[in-house]
Amino acid sequence: MASINLNSEIVFASSDSMVSHLISRYIKEGKLRKIAPRIYTTNMVDSDENIVRRNVISILEWRFPGFVISHRSAKEMKTTQNGEIFITGTYNRRSDSIPGIVVNVMAGPQPDKKDLPFGRIFVSGEYRWMLENMQSARKTGESSKVLPVAEIEKRLEGVMLAGGESAMNDYRDSLRETAERLGMQAEFEKLNKLISALLSICRLICFSLFN
Repeated sequence: MASINLNSEIVFASSDSMVSHLISRYIKEGKLRKIAPRIYTTNMVDSDENIVRRNVISILEWRFPGFVISHRSAKEMKTTQNGEIFITGTYNRRSDSIPGIVVNVMAGPQPDKKDLPFGRIFVSGEYRWMLENMQSARKTGESSKVLPVAEIEKRLEGVMLAGGESAMNDYRDSLRETAERLGMQAEFEKLNKLISALLSICRLICFSLFN
């Protein structure tokens, strides 16, 4: 028997005619309202934009199954302040049909063995999103698919502080392996330069301290 969970803030349309009937009935009864194509909510108070942003991962999972939350979005796991979110799939498209968010779909590598399953969608694993954030981007700031380089450097510094040069070299090896699987050697070379620079600075500091 078809049912709809009215305790959930978000309800999605279905090809099941019984579910469609229930949605129509609940709309008439004031228990549901439409906030985007084939997306409904039980929240009668908040704005469509706020509801969507709270439930953005569930919406992506429903609308883009098999795609990968990628680039800066894989690190932040939320929209940017201006509502941008970035995913990788089989085509390029910018969609603003859902209030409160702009979904930037980019053609790219399929889910990798190191990516993280999240229901019907995936999230770039750390080595992948580090590489993705080394790609060139036409836009800057909140509309950019990539994080500021300072954020990438901060992550590398964290690896270095936690485990020293050995951990940094292991991390670099994992980045290289991921780059080879995904065809992202150019991105790896950019990261490798940052890592080499960081190692050089750390060696210089150590030499100064102990000599």
